[in-house]
Amino acid sequence: MTPAKNSPPEASPTEIKLRSCIDKFEEIMDLLRISRDGASDVLDSVISQLTIPQVYDELGKLRVWVGNIGGEGRGERSLEYRLGDSSTGSHTREAIQKAIDNIEEELEQLVEILSGTRLPFELQPLDLDNDPISSDSNSGSEDQDEDFEFDLPVGAFEIPPEIPERLEMISNNIDYLFAMTPIILKVISRRE
Repeated sequence: MTPAKNSPPEASPTEIKLRSCIDKFEEIMDLLRISRDGASDVLDSVISQLTIPQVYDELGKLRVWVGNIGGEGRGERSLEYRLGDSSTGSHTREAIQKAIDNIEEELEQLVEILSGTRLPFELQPLDLDNDPISSDSNSGSEDQDEDFEFDLPVGAFEIPPEIPERLEMISNNIDYLFAMTPIILKVISRRE
């Protein structure tokens, strides 16, 4: 079946990814609203690391970038079309796609944590039996004292909270997209 002559062009892969990111941001805000009402103590400590205004700010930044650069445009107005096949355009397009992929992955991980699908890293139990570092260190000598312990300061290897780190990665990738804007505009002006 062929599309009608007046039907709008299909969404580009970049547009689909950007729409997915925006949808995930909105899902996270919904999860934060719902979770605050009846969260368990563990989940409550996780949720307190993230606020709706923080998420909303990053969503707003992404929406501004998408609107300014034509990220949801189709056909000749799409970001992919505007970047074209020139060497600068394809390199720039790959860098942009990687940043968008990173944002989407970080958002997916936040959705998993906030929906209760998994615990953040800092709350997951340590499994030293399957740790390649600790199992490798014991394989060299049978005479090693297995009760040997290091005297480390408290908190020396404390795992940092995963949620703020993921939000920072999202923010950094969105900032990167803004930093790429002059390059994109330069490529666009060459094509026009």
